Amino acid sequence: MKDVRKEINHIKEFIDTFCFAKNVKIVTDESVLKKINKTSKENNTSVVNLYSSYALWLCMNEIYPAWFDLSIHPAQFDFEAQKNVYNKDATECLIKYLNEYHEKKYDKIINNALININTLTFIDIYNLVILAALVSDDKQRHITNILSLKHETQKYIHKIIEYLEKEKNLNQDNKLLTHNNSEINIEDINETLKNEIKQLKKKIKDLETENENLSNSLTEKTKIIEENKVVIENFQTKLNTSVETTKNKYITQIEEQDKKIHELQNKLEKQFKDSSQIEKELKNKIKELEDEQNILKQENQNNATLQNKINIYKGKLDSLLTVQNINKELEDKLKNNTQKMVNMEQEIEKFKAETTKLKKYEEKIEEINAQLEKAKTECEKLKTDNEEKNKTLQKLTIDLDNKTHSYNLLKKEQNTNNLNTELSNVNQSEELIRLQKENEKLRNKIESDTNKESKRVKELEKELKDLKEINNNLKNEVLKDTNNNNAQTNPQQEKYEAQNEKIIKLEAELLIEKKNSTIIEETTKNKLTKEFNAALQIFKEQLQIREKETEYYKETMKTQIDTFKDEQKLLSDIIHNLGLKYKQLQTYNLCLKNEITGIKLRTKACTNSDNK
Repeated sequence: MKDVRKEINHIKEFIDTFCFAKNVKIVTDESVLKKINKTSKENNTSVVNLYSSYALWLCMNEIYPAWFDLSIHPAQFDFEAQKNVYNKDATECLIKYLNEYHEKKYDKIINNALININTLTFIDIYNLVILAALVSDDKQRHITNILSLKHETQKYIHKIIEYLEKEKNLNQDNKLLTHNNSEINIEDINETLKNEIKQLKKKIKDLETENENLSNSLTEKTKIIEENKVVIENFQTKLNTSVETTKNKYITQIEEQDKKIHELQNKLEKQFKDSSQIEKELKNKIKELEDEQNILKQENQNNATLQNKINIYKGKLDSLLTVQNINKELEDKLKNNTQKMVNMEQEIEKFKAETTKLKKYEEKIEEINAQLEKAKTECEKLKTDNEEKNKTLQKLTIDLDNKTHSYNLLKKEQNTNNLNTELSNVNQSEELIRLQKENEKLRNKIESDTNKESKRVKELEKELKDLKEINNNLKNEVLKDTNNNNAQTNPQQEKYEAQNEKIIKLEAELLIEKKNSTIIEETTKNKLTKEFNAALQIFKEQLQIREKETEYYKETMKTQIDTFKDEQKLLSDIIHNLGLKYKQLQTYNLCLKNEITGIKLRTKACTNSDNK
């Protein structure tokens, strides 16, 4: 069984030299011989069984396609196309055609195959197929293919050829004996034998020449293999040296790049630490600014209380308008009195009525005196309010001095920390703008309040003038009445004169207070304007300085940010290039390993072939 298995493997290796076998997998399945036309497995074109009629047809179609064409295809013998199953009729037909191809020189082998088809008969049939390939028109191609096979298969093919030649000669001898036993003499037999011996000698010479050619080719191959070994050894030494040098170079490069990466990482860590410290300092400064904002909010609340007081004073001044209406009513009544004075007939009755009216006037004058006293108190309150505002302005100036001092300190700090300056300058500039706006609002409020107060004072002056005129008219009327009624009106005149004296005193006091109030207002306005202008100039100068500093720091920050971005880009590019170089090294090492393994396998194969 071992010999049969070896012979089948040799036959399979020979069939692999055909063109169709390069795209097909050849399988040896003996179970098919026992299942004649019972199973109908579909033939997979990529797999062909060696014990099938389809495999025989493919081999003979490759050797002699003009004879073994589609007309002898196994599908023509009552069987479906492309079935990888043993077909008795198809194999018998192919064997007969093969016998005709060999001119019926191997009747014994073919008769045995036709009687009982098994593995041994299939081996004999494939031996005839091999001989057909060597006898065909394209025999040179098949011979070159045989020379590329293993040494054992080549020996097997030589044995087959020798065996088949012996069989052919025996068949010819048997035929000659059967046909010429009665007719041919012994001499003729000797001559035929001599001729056959000559032919055999010629064949032996041909075979010897072929053996010499084969031995020469083998020696040449051995020389080539030895040369290849030397070349491979030299190549291995060169490869080892080149690999070691390249490895050392790449290792040094990697170490240098690792050092650079560590340095860059340390720089980044330092920058992160610096940024964290800067953030902490900025947070502390923001807290300080928030405290200052709270203080300013409290000051704004105080200003709101002052505004409420001003509104109260405005309401009180509105109440004075009612006094004007009363004066108008008095004027109307005086006109009526003048008309009554024309009518002298009812002077006494009217005088009585006028006395009552004088009493009412006295009461009204007392009310006016009370209102004047209230106005005095309000003026005093306004003075106190102005003093409080002056105090607040002083506080603001003190705050400005403190802020300028803090600004100078910040400026010193900014010379060391360039990153903090931009945010602090922006916050300080915002605070300065906000303080300017608040100062402008206070200034506008003070101016509006002073304007309103001056307007109210002017209105009061007009009202006093009107009252004076009314009093003068009343005096004239009273004098006329007194001239007519001297006896009756003496006590009334005394009262009237006393009231007039009181009115004159009150008017003088009002004038003095008005002058004092105007002087105080003018002085306060001048002081406020001077202080405000000075503060504005200081703020403007500070703002200009800080704007210049902010622009300088912005430019420095931009340059630092650009440099930082460029450094980050360089780091990313360096890391990317390192990764690419590392991958290239890995791929190069893998290629070298694969080449070394391939060279080792080739050397092993060459040594194995030499040993065989």
